[in-house]
Amino acid sequence: MMMKPMKKKKPKLTEKVYKVYVTHYTDGFFYIGFTSKSGKSLESYFGSNTIKDKLVDHKEIVFTSKSKATAKLFELLLQLSMLDSPKCVNDMLNVRVRASHMRDLPKFNIMFKESKYNLPINMNKSKLREQLKIDEGVRYEIYNDHLGYATFGIGHLVTPSDEEYGQKLGTPVSETRVNEVFDNDIEKYINESKKVFDNFNELPDEAQQVIVNMCFNLGSTRLSKFKKFISAIKKEDWKTASAEMLDSKWATQVGDRAKRLSERIKNIS
Repeated sequence: MMMKPMKKKKPKLTEKVYKVYVTHYTDGFFYIGFTSKSGKSLESYFGSNTIKDKLVDHKEIVFTSKSKATAKLFELLLQLSMLDSPKCVNDMLNVRVRASHMRDLPKFNIMFKESKYNLPINMNKSKLREQLKIDEGVRYEIYNDHLGYATFGIGHLVTPSDEEYGQKLGTPVSETRVNEVFDNDIEKYINESKKVFDNFNELPDEAQQVIVNMCFNLGSTRLSKFKKFISAIKKEDWKTASAEMLDSKWATQVGDRAKRLSERIKNIS
């Protein structure tokens, strides 16, 4: 009796996860793209249309889906939401319609219900990181802040979800890890700033950076109490906003930081 040869089992294919990402450049420009890459291929991929004369600062994954169609549709919506941004380098959109042609349409805005998807138009995160290194300081180890809370990097309080939670004071933290956590913290404070300034995305780059810097230091609850400052910013009355920053208990507490930030607001043209 002849035995039938056993059929070889086909190896299971890894289920693809489709990603929408934003590549941020060191000059504040950014590129929105789509990919199904993963692992090391994803780490080194910044977009097929990455501008060759720009230096990449970092890449963030803003949306994932197991559905290719869903991810590509989100990519298109995100690209359309940034259509008027002078910092967005996308020209060929997801549907193969050039952004320059779309700008001839009647003006429209796309806003997502989840504010984390509403990208700030002009935010230069690299510049903001360097400013906060001065204002907050940066340490590549775990230490106790002035209130006795475990902290590392650029003013990052250690939370239970951090891999550093429970580690001893003095434990080294790499620069890569510090920057990773900083990027997450900045996203948090951008979203917090939007709770206070409903026109945050339309503000000039310099104003956005100062506001996030203040929110990083104060938190949105305390920042929301600067009523006259908020009103002046919304009216783009930069001189009044600058004066209101200095006329506060916060300015007395942080000293030179308040003076630097106030001067930057006053010089916005």
